[in-house]
Amino acid sequence: MELTAVEKTPLIRNDSLYYKDKSWQRALFLVFAVISFVFIVSRLFVLQVVKGSYYKAVSDENRIRVEVVKAYRGVIKDRNGHILAQNAPSFNVKLRKDSSNFSSALNKLADFINTENFLDAGEFLVFDNVNRDIAIKIESNFSGKDVLVEASSQREYLYPNEFAHLLGYINTDKVGMFGIERTYDTFLRGSHGSILYEYSANGEVLREIAKREPVNGGDLTLTIDSDLQITAYSALKKAIDRTGAIGGAIIAQNPKNGEILALVSIPSFDPNLFSKGISSAEYDKIVSNPASPLFNRVLMGQYPPGSVFKIVTASAVLAEKIVDKNTRVLAPQAINIGSFVYRDWKAGGHGEINITRALAESADTFFYKVAGGYSDFPRSLGPEKLALWARKFGLGAKTGVDFGFEEMGLIPDPAWKKEIKNEQWYIGDSYITAIGQGDVLTTPIQVNQMASVIANGGYLLTPRIVEFGGGSVRGLTLRQLAEGSDPLSPLVSSAVIETVKQGLKEACELGGTGYPFFDFSEKNNGIKVACKTGTSEFGLKNARYEYQTHAWFTVFAPADNAEIALTVFLEGGGEGARDAAPVAREILDVWSLSDLDSL
Repeated sequence: MELTAVEKTPLIRNDSLYYKDKSWQRALFLVFAVISFVFIVSRLFVLQVVKGSYYKAVSDENRIRVEVVKAYRGVIKDRNGHILAQNAPSFNVKLRKDSSNFSSALNKLADFINTENFLDAGEFLVFDNVNRDIAIKIESNFSGKDVLVEASSQREYLYPNEFAHLLGYINTDKVGMFGIERTYDTFLRGSHGSILYEYSANGEVLREIAKREPVNGGDLTLTIDSDLQITAYSALKKAIDRTGAIGGAIIAQNPKNGEILALVSIPSFDPNLFSKGISSAEYDKIVSNPASPLFNRVLMGQYPPGSVFKIVTASAVLAEKIVDKNTRVLAPQAINIGSFVYRDWKAGGHGEINITRALAESADTFFYKVAGGYSDFPRSLGPEKLALWARKFGLGAKTGVDFGFEEMGLIPDPAWKKEIKNEQWYIGDSYITAIGQGDVLTTPIQVNQMASVIANGGYLLTPRIVEFGGGSVRGLTLRQLAEGSDPLSPLVSSAVIETVKQGLKEACELGGTGYPFFDFSEKNNGIKVACKTGTSEFGLKNARYEYQTHAWFTVFAPADNAEIALTVFLEGGGEGARDAAPVAREILDVWSLSDLDSL
């Protein structure tokens, strides 16, 4: 069939439209191609130029690694060079976190070590303080690619219980957390070094790129005498076991320069448990102990001092000329103020005595009168001056010892009572404050510092426990608490010192309260001592209407050229003469056999 012209025309037109449509598609493709090209070029620019350094660093991390070279912690020694804390050989096991065998390797490691305690150190999990035998087994059972064994060190305390509160401990990160280890952590720790290694793709070391050497921590020499410390710990522990005391404390110093010779607090603990990584069960056992083994009673325990406080009262009334060494005061069995009765410990009283005998016999009623006054002794020191003198002797303030935390204690006065209790001060408050009762609170180190003032001729010295090389901090550190006082002058005159010291000498002789020391001079090459007993009441009365008591005893020797001042405290431990004095006697019997010049 033949097509007409009319029928042909649309065909020609359709063909033209067809070709027009194809041109549009080519243009669209070209635009898309240009856009794609621009995007790809832009992306390459960003990857290679803008973020090039970032991705290079990421790539380098896959083949360059930094390993820490740990510094050794400084050794701690006593005054004679005996090591107290050192670094024992140990091993660390390191598991790569990016290992393809991580889970299986971790499970396998659990057959050898406790995998619950670890340090997360970047690309590694680190299990430290692994002993040598276990480390050898691990090294033979694992490839060096996934698990590495490296030599390390572990803090070791050679006399753990005896020195726990003094040295303190470090944690598993080797950071000081307590005691000397904490106070001098930066000095002891030093600074770690590092090595930059290049690794192959399969984890093998290709070369060492750079190295920074570690700087080991500095060694510390303490003023402590380790033999005296061990003796003190043993004597105190026996006394606590014997008396059933809650705990106890001992502090010994050289009163001439403030050096601490021994510092013991019981109950104690083993600091090695903390440096190795203490378990939850072991930690709970320590912190749940009602006697608080982590509590340093020497620095932080605040207790009524009882009659050892009479050293302050005696010094104050002499310095303020309320009495002199010849003044005689009647010290009866009791004093009545209205309906209140203030008793002496001694049945029948002491009769008429001077201040040296009042100290020797610890006559309560004598000190009631001279501090607070009475009808037959109207002049008195008064509470404000008594508080002032107590603070001059370092009470009611921190001693400034060069380690650890310490409490301030409390010296009450009328202003304090009004502010805190909103109560008036009565004469009875003056009485009981004068004998170290009522609201008076002291720490054992404060009591020892107080006694040292009499022992060294009237100077208040800051206790210290660290000796630095080169004598950079040697010598006396004087601390005067009284406003406007001369730091180069003694707190009190030599006449006051000698009168008080005489009373303390007589306290340790026949007729005094310190009977465990009556024969000390005879049995220790003629060495004379000066001492004061203290029995302080606390808590609630029992069924017999009696208070519980703390036992105190403070002593220095030789009395006229003291090389040591020693204070013993038994918390809830009975009486000063009966229970605390024998502890001091045992310690000084050992001390007397040593070379005095070595202290």
